[in-house]
Amino acid sequence: MAPGTPSDDYSPRRTRSQRSASIEDSNSSSPLSRPRSRRAQPPYTRPHPPSSYPRRTNYDDYRHDSHRRRSSVSPASSRSSRRVSHPEQAKLRAQLEWEEPGVRNPPSHTRYDERRRSTRTGQWSEKNVGASRASVQERRGHQRVDSANYYRNPERVKVTSGQFLLPKEPDTPERKRRYRRSSGYDQEKHGYSKRKRRKPWWRRWWFIAIVIALILAAIIIGVAVGVTQQKKRAAEQSSSSSSEPSSPASPPLSTLKSSNSSLSDISRSSIPSSARNTYLDTFTWYDTTTLNLTYTSTKVGGLPVIGLNTSYNDNIRANRHVPPLNEPWPYGTKPIRGMNLGGWLSLEPFITPSLFNGTTTSSDDEGTPGNEYTLTKTLGPEKSAALLEQHYASFVRPQTFSAIRAAGFDHVRIGFSYWAVRTYPGDPYLPHTSWRYLLRGIEWARQQGLRVCLDLHAAPGGQNGWNHSGREDVIGWLNGTDGDLNAERTLEIHGQLAEFFAQERYRNIVTLYGILNEPHMQNIPARRVLNWTSTAIKQLRDSALPDETVLVVSNGFMSLPFWHDALPSVKNPAESRILLDAHQYVIFNAQQLALDHSAKLNFACKGWSQQARASLDESKGFGTFMCGEWSQADTDCAGWVNGVDKGSRWEGDLDTGNDTTSVLEASCPTADGGEGGGGQGDGGSEGKNHKCSCTPATASPSSYSPGYKKWLRLFAEAQMSSFEIGWGFFYWTWEAEDEGGGGELEDNPKRGIEEGAWTGKAKLRGGGTQWSWRRGLEAGILPPDVSEGARERGELWDCKGDWLGVEDPLGVEWGGRIGGEWF
Repeated sequence: MAPGTPSDDYSPRRTRSQRSASIEDSNSSSPLSRPRSRRAQPPYTRPHPPSSYPRRTNYDDYRHDSHRRRSSVSPASSRSSRRVSHPEQAKLRAQLEWEEPGVRNPPSHTRYDERRRSTRTGQWSEKNVGASRASVQERRGHQRVDSANYYRNPERVKVTSGQFLLPKEPDTPERKRRYRRSSGYDQEKHGYSKRKRRKPWWRRWWFIAIVIALILAAIIIGVAVGVTQQKKRAAEQSSSSSSEPSSPASPPLSTLKSSNSSLSDISRSSIPSSARNTYLDTFTWYDTTTLNLTYTSTKVGGLPVIGLNTSYNDNIRANRHVPPLNEPWPYGTKPIRGMNLGGWLSLEPFITPSLFNGTTTSSDDEGTPGNEYTLTKTLGPEKSAALLEQHYASFVRPQTFSAIRAAGFDHVRIGFSYWAVRTYPGDPYLPHTSWRYLLRGIEWARQQGLRVCLDLHAAPGGQNGWNHSGREDVIGWLNGTDGDLNAERTLEIHGQLAEFFAQERYRNIVTLYGILNEPHMQNIPARRVLNWTSTAIKQLRDSALPDETVLVVSNGFMSLPFWHDALPSVKNPAESRILLDAHQYVIFNAQQLALDHSAKLNFACKGWSQQARASLDESKGFGTFMCGEWSQADTDCAGWVNGVDKGSRWEGDLDTGNDTTSVLEASCPTADGGEGGGGQGDGGSEGKNHKCSCTPATASPSSYSPGYKKWLRLFAEAQMSSFEIGWGFFYWTWEAEDEGGGGELEDNPKRGIEEGAWTGKAKLRGGGTQWSWRRGLEAGILPPDVSEGARERGELWDCKGDWLGVEDPLGVEWGGRIGGEWF
């Protein structure tokens, strides 16, 4: 039985007198009777011989315990009757001593509580002591200690038996801390340690001083490092005038207003201070439709991915006659039926004249800006950003791609300029902004199952001297002082683009990659262009760009037979997936322009089909062929199609400032003594001396005669029939502004430019309908469906079909079978 457990002689039902008598009987026979003296026992500091009094931890414990014992003993009992002799008491105390090596005495409150509960039993008999010892031995496994040997080992410490006897436990620092926190335990008081208890760390003044000093030092060092880094970045930016510049700051927020409320869900604090008011700051974006506005500084190939959504779906097809995006396209056997998005990311004044109309340059002699270089230089960075980003956001929308798909097309060709990737010293172009819209356009095409042909439309320095290359009348690519440098820069740009579009998300969507649009090989040495092209092809094939990606090479205005063995490094172009791209127009050549409608239709069927077949034959041509641009326009009368305020070949007032390219005699179809006129004819009779008029050709489509409308559709379908002999075609273009009939263009209300930036209005001719497929559909001069299904259904005329006769737009009745030889 453990101490503190009531004995069999004790029962709470017994009267007080009965309990007192029992206590007296037990005291008379028990040597453990305690004295009733109030004398305090000295504190226990070290092991000592047994005394007549049990060890107390302090005077208060002894006093209260004695008081309870006095109240429970009968008055009849005397102090002397309860005393026991010293030898007997020593013997019993030795029986209660147990060895626990390495364990110190338990806290004082433990010993006190044990004794207090044991005292309540009123019995300190041999029976209770034995039961307590047996219980301890059974539960703890301790060994009995001989009191004679106890004092010989100073490491052994006396412990009290009972249920509070602690098990064997190493004398670890953690155990010392636990005991040190216990109530009534004092190492110094009880003699276990002479070391004074130290103050907690937060009350040591020197520790606090060191912490404060370290914090101040960290702040000072951080500020110094930040200032140094800022100065270093400023020095790098200032020295980057001879290398690639860092991302320039976007225009102030005050000049741009978001057209999408999705920015309201984004916290301004989510944009790091280092990225604010830069290209990566989504709060400077004009349009955020369908873009991911979560900030990220991640770049691939040095090009940012911000704005892209992580999820996409390639299990979509443009129509039921073509494979979905996640299945390969059989190029070379299934023709491409594609659409260009011209005038969007690379400006052309005749497509979007409203962007240039009314703007005057700093020099009166230069007049209206005729290209993007002059426009952005005239307006400055802030106004250019406001104008161009609103144009990027509004000219092409998600509905554009859904309408292209509905018209039966399965590919789109997106031209972009090098300043979408990077700019160089002296460039006034708006950098990087068009890159975001290019990526968004690709995703919109993906949603409609349309595959994408990327095309670098403008290279550093300009590759042809026309406005769509960025700068007009200047060729600085592989030509002039910086020609080689600009050619090398173009290769660097391709390196960045190849790394970016090698990502898995573009494998199924970007299936054609245009190396460079229309390098002017008649003004640049052809051999230099061919050598550079071979280098570019090797670089792209050695890059991570997928091997199945078709690389598109422009014919550079050279004849198709010229390209036979022009690139010795390219063996079997069809298997190598190298595709030759030729742009076929009849209006930029005075001899072809002078053909009447019958001859033009004949040329479209016979001439271009023969060229396509010859180009596909490796013994005669390159081995592959695609028409990347063509139009149903039969005049060059559309406003600014030859350049801003430069006139037309049709009327004979094309003045380029260069005698070799100017055409100052009318080139419209004429006959001696008879049919003059242009477009639908104007009834002239002066033959070749008659100056043709562009008025009918630029009139509203509602004024077209039925015969002219039918001819325009036939002309378009004949060209498609010929180009499908090769790898297919891309029509130029989906959208073009058309003010019609010489009307005046009003200022564009979407510009967001301060009043006074636009000075006046220019009188422009229309004609955009014959360049815009969307407008042509509305006018009824183009087929509503160009897919393979429409051709299978006989809804598209081809050059082998029967012709039932139609009134010639020039007033000549003609008919017969269209096919075979033409007369």
